Amino acid sequence: MSRNVIWTEKALNDLREISDYWDNRNKSSSFSEKLYDLFLKALYLVSIAPKLGLPTDLDNVRIKLVRDYWIFYTYDDAVIIVLQIRSTHQRPSKYLHNKNKSS
Repeated sequence: MSRNVIWTEKALNDLREISDYWDNRNKSSSFSEKLYDLFLKALYLVSIAPKLGLPTDLDNVRIKLVRDYWIFYTYDDAVIIVLQIRSTHQRPSKYLHNKNKSS
């Protein structure tokens, strides 16, 4: 059973910024459209198997890697909520669950 995917305003803004960046850099929307398709395919898989993403230190928040981007999401029995999209160059490691972490 797949869940509905809901995008937060933050995630939609992230998506627009990523798209704008690649459109301006490449002078074409071709790459950003392909990237968006990859995001949708990844979210479809997550909607079927929400534990597919990596766990984080935050309760019920997981991360799905798509190319050079982390998709942060949460879920319940009915929906996947996309919280944000971040470049892997933006220090995502602080959000990853690390069982060997020393406190």
